[in-house]
Amino acid sequence: METSEKMAKHKVDGRNRRRQANRTALLTAARSAFLTGGYRAVTIGQITRLAGVAHGTFYGHFANKEAALICLLDDLAEAFQATMEMPLPPMDVEENRAVILTMIGRFLRLAYEWRSLLAVYREAMSVAPLVREHWERVIGAVQRAAADDIKRLQALGVAKAVFDPDLTAEALVRLVEHFFWRVVLGSLGEEDIPAVATHCTRLYVEGVYA
Repeated sequence: METSEKMAKHKVDGRNRRRQANRTALLTAARSAFLTGGYRAVTIGQITRLAGVAHGTFYGHFANKEAALICLLDDLAEAFQATMEMPLPPMDVEENRAVILTMIGRFLRLAYEWRSLLAVYREAMSVAPLVREHWERVIGAVQRAAADDIKRLQALGVAKAVFDPDLTAEALVRLVEHFFWRVVLGSLGEEDIPAVATHCTRLYVEGVYA
């Protein structure tokens, strides 16, 4: 009986390993195909041929190519979240300025580091509602975190009470988002990031802080 259970477990483990290997191969192939051909031109058939798996295997992991592209951006979304979790010192404006500058700089550097795949993602946003919704969820989470920080600082008397936290957070995040996509599309280079981050930080701190 024990031997049968071990054999059954071994079979399950083997299937899980093959499934994970197939998923990894599909994502690697999808990344290569998207970077080479852009979003619109790539087909699921191209991805499965590059991955060396059957066409049906793709659908065992992803509903469509939009879902595969979103999975490729999961690490970026996690990096966004980690950046937003940087704590703002409660009372020191200059320390807050330094943290905010770091946060905005990180966002823009992520745009630069991921620019090739993000250019594909941007293309997909214009034709694939699922991808557009994914980006809005990511940016929405950033906005909510920024609004929560403003509310906390207002309660402490550090930020001006006259500003609506949600609208202010949206204005700041959308401003940074504008420069984020400019970095992705190449109209801003890596060398421009410090100046952009500094100006966005000044607008925020000198406008919002009491």
